[in-house]
Amino acid sequence: GLGRSIARHLAEEGAAGLTICGRNRNNGEAVAAEIADLGCACEYVQADLFHEKDCRAVVRQALKRFDRLDGLVNAAGLTNRGTIEDTSVELWDLLLNVNVRGSWGQGREHNQGLLHGYGNVDIDDLHSGVLHLVKQGHVDPQRVGIWGSSYGGLMTMMSLFNKPEVYAVGIAGAPATNVAHAYPEQMWVMGPATGDDMPGRYEKQSPLYHTAGLEDPLMIIHGTRDEVVLYSDTIAVVNRLIANEQSFELVTLPGVGHGWDAEMNDVRRFSFEKMVEFFNRHLNP
Repeated sequence: GLGRSIARHLAEEGAAGLTICGRNRNNGEAVAAEIADLGCACEYVQADLFHEKDCRAVVRQALKRFDRLDGLVNAAGLTNRGTIEDTSVELWDLLLNVNVRGSWGQGREHNQGLLHGYGNVDIDDLHSGVLHLVKQGHVDPQRVGIWGSSYGGLMTMMSLFNKPEVYAVGIAGAPATNVAHAYPEQMWVMGPATGDDMPGRYEKQSPLYHTAGLEDPLMIIHGTRDEVVLYSDTIAVVNRLIANEQSFELVTLPGVGHGWDAEMNDVRRFSFEKMVEFFNRHLNP
């Protein structure tokens, strides 16, 4: 079915390992053997995604086997048919539990891998994407740029700070540089501000404490009226870069808030023209 086709495609594209699941053990093990013959390590886990415990078990077994998860594909689904007149409540619940709740159940367990991992797991994910594009011959490894805003700004900074020479240039807009100042609802990722591993856990996830690794061109764009990510946090990063005699460019937008790329036309045009000029300067051959 669809899951088998996706698994084959991933294997053919060079996936190092796959975990597949399903209710029928004979079919699942046959597909796993088929994938393994393509040179990709593959493990079948018998599971019925109607049950939350099975959703969790699939993800946990994948982590046990491969020690990491780079992606999750929710391709399971029941195809039972019924009309509005003859569909029973039991069939309705069955379809929703597998087709909708099953995806949510696996997704929630998969997210556990991000705990305490701001700017770590996802940075490795971005790096693997660059390596794949280079391997496929789609990009020049000497001319890869990266940019993002808010959490994307954090990812940009952490990529430049911790993976030098992977990116030729980066632009960080309104970057979250100190997770200690993040909104409380984001603590499910970075963890509470207490514990024996503090302050080291927050420092590991905050670009502010990784500036020494900057070797490639960096532009920072930030509005002074940002109430989501403090402009003063950007200044703290700037002060460290200056102290380390590291080169960077700062574009300050007076009176502009967090959504600098959606502000007045003149601000938006000014900001993106700065970005284009910066990228052209460092990415053009």
